[in-house]
Amino acid sequence: MILPGIEELTLGDVEFRGVPNRESLVVQINTTVNVAQFGLFVGFLEHGQTAALPYTDKFFWFGEGMIQAGDVIRIYTGSGENSAAVTADSRRIFTLYWGRPTTLFANSQVVPVLFRMGGVIVGREASDLSQVPQLLNDDKAKTLLGHN
Repeated sequence: MILPGIEELTLGDVEFRGVPNRESLVVQINTTVNVAQFGLFVGFLEHGQTAALPYTDKFFWFGEGMIQAGDVIRIYTGSGENSAAVTADSRRIFTLYWGRPTTLFANSQVVPVLFRMGGVIVGREASDLSQVPQLLNDDKAKTLLGHN
């Protein structure tokens, strides 16, 4: 499958690859854009290939927001509090956190993949099912399950 490129954003190299609390990605904003249409996933890149196979549980969404040309987004793979700052030349730098418990890119064949969403279908809201208490050492759960 061949998809069009992304010109609104530029994905930089992984910085501090494999270093806890420092591993990060930099995304340069080339055109004023709403970043809600973009996301990142982690893929495996075979040597010499240009397409990466995605891992099934490693997705990052930028969230809703209009970002201006010249702004920068830095995404740390660990945890932290999102923030924004303005430089002396009025560029905005957004610092976001992926919230992963470990680094993602220690293996050089594991790469970030920036993508633009092209369509979506959202499932309908369902009714909640009654829940079975999961902790048998909880007194309320023992009573409900008849384990006095």
